[in-house]
Amino acid sequence: MFKRKSREVPTLNTTSTADISFMLLIFFLVVSSMFIDKGHASMLPPADQHQDKAELLMQKDNVLQLKITESDGLMLDDKAVSIAGVQPQIVSFIERVGDSHIITLEIAPQSTYNVYFELQDCILASYKQVRNKIALKKYGKAYQALTSEQRDSIRTICPQRVFETYGTTAAQVED
Repeated sequence: MFKRKSREVPTLNTTSTADISFMLLIFFLVVSSMFIDKGHASMLPPADQHQDKAELLMQKDNVLQLKITESDGLMLDDKAVSIAGVQPQIVSFIERVGDSHIITLEIAPQSTYNVYFELQDCILASYKQVRNKIALKKYGKAYQALTSEQRDSIRTICPQRVFETYGTTAAQVED
């Protein structure tokens, strides 16, 4: 009599879903920012503390001594100083002494990494400031705008000389 019509299950057309998802993936990869960690290029102290320590003789006038104490205090030539006051003194020291300058950094083993990295940032900013001044005088351009050969000549004029010691005496200062 009454014949029932068989019902079909409706289907979705999914042919373009893969294309859409691929396009969304590409969009989010392009729009999102990737953070690249930057760090300091420095070496850790040797694991063997019983290695022979080479002594280095230096003139006292050419040496700037920085020390991080156990309580995270900062000493510059045996005088207490704040992190904010270090950079101008390093800049004036490098400019006064020239390419024969030496910066020694003594780090107490109990000090924290925060103070160490803040001091490293101040030292690197000081070198950047001095090299930028030299580049402006010599080439009339900022240090970052120079070619690699010009940067090498500036690094020859103002080499980065930082010696680190870790709670030991590695350098003798000659009067």
